[in-house]
Order: sequence, then C-alpha cells, then structure tokens
Amino acid sequence: MSVALVACLVGPWGMLAVWWVRSSVPGQKVNAELLGGLPVSDRGVIRGKPGPWGQLECSTVFTELPTNGGNTDTLPPNRWAFGKATREAALTVLRKAGVTPTQLQTLARSEAWKADPDGVLWLHPSADSVLSLTAEVRASLYSALEQIGANRPLRKRYACAVDRVDEWCRDSGLPEQYVRLFRHLLYRRDGYYVFEDLSSALSTIPSPQLQRLFVRMVTRQESIMANLVVLPSSDVEQISAYWEVGRQSKGLKELLRALRRLPGGGKVDVTHLLPPLARDLMHAVPHDSAPTSTSARADASGTWTSLNFFLAVPDQRFLDPILASKELQSKYTPLERPKRLGDLIVFMDANNNIVHMATYLAQDLVFSRVGDASGYCWVITTLDSLVGRFQVEHSPLRFRVAFSRSLQL
Repeated sequence: MSVALVACLVGPWGMLAVWWVRSSVPGQKVNAELLGGLPVSDRGVIRGKPGPWGQLECSTVFTELPTNGGNTDTLPPNRWAFGKATREAALTVLRKAGVTPTQLQTLARSEAWKADPDGVLWLHPSADSVLSLTAEVRASLYSALEQIGANRPLRKRYACAVDRVDEWCRDSGLPEQYVRLFRHLLYRRDGYYVFEDLSSALSTIPSPQLQRLFVRMVTRQESIMANLVVLPSSDVEQISAYWEVGRQSKGLKELLRALRRLPGGGKVDVTHLLPPLARDLMHAVPHDSAPTSTSARADASGTWTSLNFFLAVPDQRFLDPILASKELQSKYTPLERPKRLGDLIVFMDANNNIVHMATYLAQDLVFSRVGDASGYCWVITTLDSLVGRFQVEHSPLRFRVAFSRSLQL
C-alpha cells in the first residue's frame, strides 16, 4: 500500500494506538502438502493458556508446494545493482563485505559489468562466484545490496527460524549432496537462516525433476495446526460465542456439546471454526494465471485477505489500496491490541507505509500469507513468527496497529 493509505488512516482518527513490534530488529485452488512437525515433547504439541476462545492445542508443520509445483522457468538471472557508482566503488563494497582477492579478481572481469540506460551499474556474477561465498560474506554483502533500491525486486528470500532448519530440509527426496548445497548457501540474520541464491543453486542441479524437488524444499512454509480442545468442563456458551462472532454458524454449539459429552472430551480443527473464505483459502497456493473471479488469486494480498475475512464472496475491490483505505475508515476502529476473532493487525514500515495485514484468530495466532507473491499459501501462524519472517524475507517493520471491525456485515 502507499503513503496515501496511511494518510487516509491517520486523518479521520488522529493519533492511532501503536503496538510496537517486540523484535529488535486466486486460480484453481491447489492445496499445499503438509509435512509433520519436529518430534519434540509430546510430538511437538503445545497446549495453550485457556481464554474466551477455549483451549487450543497447536503443533507446527511445514507446507510444501504440490507435486506438480516448483516451477523453475521464470527465475531471474543473477545480477547485483550498485546504483550510479563506479566499478571501483562497487568493488570496494564487495571488498568490505569480505569477498576475497581471488574472488574479486574473477568478479572484476569487464564482461560481468553493465550499466543500464539510467546509469545504474550492474554486476552479473557467475553461479560459481556466488556459490563460493561464505555464509558470513553472503550475510554482509546481501545486507549492503539491500540498501540499493534496484536490488529489492530481484532479491527473493526464504527464511526459517534457526531451530527449525533440520525440518525445513527433511525428507525432501533430494540426494544428500543437494541438501548440503542448500545448507552451504544459508546465512544467519536476526535469528533466522536465510536462503536467496536459488538461481545459482539450480544451475548445479542437472535434471528438471531434481530442480523441482529443490524448489519445493526451499519454498516450504511453517504453518500452525491448531485444534480446539473441548473438555467435559468447557464453557460451550462462551466458546461458541467467541467463534461465531460476526456471523451465524450452523451447528457449532451442538458440535461442541457433542464433543463435551465424550469421555475426556474431544477436539476440532480450528479451520472448521473459521468463516467460509478462510476455510477455502487455508493452505491454498495461488496462481498467476488465476481467473479474476476466483478467490485464490496470486495478487490476493494480506490486505485483501484480512478485509474479506468474514465475506462469503471476496470483494475484489480490496485489491485497490484506495478502496481498502475507505473500508478501514468506515468499518474499523483502532485498538491497543487485538481481542476477538477477525480483529485486524496492520503492519507498517519506518516510513509509516502499510505493508501487510493479518487477521487475528485467538491466543497468539493469526491468519494471513507471509508474502503476497505467487507461491505463498495461506496459513495460520503465530504473530511473532509472522513478524520475524516478514522482516527477514520482505522488509523491516516499525510497528503494528490493531483494528476492530464493525460486525454489521
């Protein structure tokens, strides 16, 4: 979204309640495949603190592109922009990042450098040059390149928390040498392992089948599988009131009562408690070739998703930032923190631009896409995980603001 949207938001309400980030720093529907979570205590299942939503039991899985996914035909070539700098100045940037003299000698070859019509200097490094960089150099160099605007649309990052990297590449179907290559190309940033050298890595993999497997591994996404635990002592009235907010849900209270009558109680997947659109989108992978009338469009952003959360038929006008801002003005009020199902969380950058939205579910769980590009599926994730990954993979976030929507839908 643009700065204009921020002005529309701040104008009508004056000072917004700011919720600071704790971190320091639509086509045919295709569902992502699920991979089991880490075998931690009790098989990785964590039971949360009870609230008005009841009690949730959560485990982490990794979603993966479907078997026919992993397209490698449209990957951009390796190239780094150095702005309107001289070649010597660009080499200084490389040197400061820790590139060795031998590597610099290879990169300094004249055929690797080109200036575009706007005077921006570009380096086209060979795959071998990219693969030879150490993790430390990679982290320093890519951080420097990120400061140059021309690089941002080209740098596609994939990130995973450092304690989850084994699960990220587990059971990929790849020969071990390519898993080792993947690990070699990782670098650390803000508590995450980051990978962004897909083109270079694929150049070393001989067959299209193995390349697709590699892409499917790299693009895996963490997702929370959440169950509502209904105990014999559970307050069915309170729980159903929480999950039915903003709509009339058929049979929810009766289902909860039936689960409560079971010896020891029972469980229900939280996905079944969500509005129809969210249920339909869960783990769906959008496509660039999607018809505009379908829900899982490639351009269906986090903003589009959040504003359509309670609607049975998605309103495609919310793809327009101006119309989205009008919706926020007319049906939302700012909150200190999200409190109920459907509350909206708006993420902003250092320039007060709105860059992403997510929908609050319960506890610390939100529903969204971590990115707006094709290949990102819709998932349930924790708020901290969403913030951390978004900052590493896309752009720094300065703060977040919560909004409560009108329930006159």
